[in-house]
Amino acid sequence: MPPQSQSQPPPPAPWRPLFQNNLTSSPSTFTLTTIDRDAANRPIPRARICEFRGFWPSPPLHPNAVDALNQQYGGPNPAIYESDMLSLTTDARMPKVAQIGASGHVVEGLFWLKDVMSSFKNPPPGQPRSIIPEDANLRVGQTVEDLHDPVARGNFRVVVIRPVAVERLDLSDLQNMRRQQWSLVEGENRWEEVELWP
Repeated sequence: MPPQSQSQPPPPAPWRPLFQNNLTSSPSTFTLTTIDRDAANRPIPRARICEFRGFWPSPPLHPNAVDALNQQYGGPNPAIYESDMLSLTTDARMPKVAQIGASGHVVEGLFWLKDVMSSFKNPPPGQPRSIIPEDANLRVGQTVEDLHDPVARGNFRVVVIRPVAVERLDLSDLQNMRRQQWSLVEGENRWEEVELWP
């Protein structure tokens, strides 16, 4: 079969329906890992729990966001595009933003689909909570009612992850554990699937 033209998007990823089906029964948080550097410029892995916001460019919106878009813009953009790219949102001031850039925009995301309500990790250095920000607009629990809020607009970021490899480990049957890996074949716009030893 001849390779598809570069102008054509790849077909939907074969792992996506299975992934979406699993997400309906588990929380949609995942661990995002990046690389940071210490004072001696040694690499340090950083991991944090993030909320999966859906597939880019049509993540599901919070009802308040839909209401605000309806009131201020006559509604959200039409959902005419779709992709297999994962999305999350963050604040531009969070360390992960600089870490993503410093690591060549290469990250790894791990979804462990089990109901867990806490996480433990070594946090990177941050601002002590006892220090009150100089800007009175920055406070804990702040709500945003206007899509033009300058603090929100100045710091809101959408992170889009373009998967080039996806791996699934299925431990639901311990007598027949399965591990599958899908890899995007660059230049051919197709996914290749391999079953691996668990």
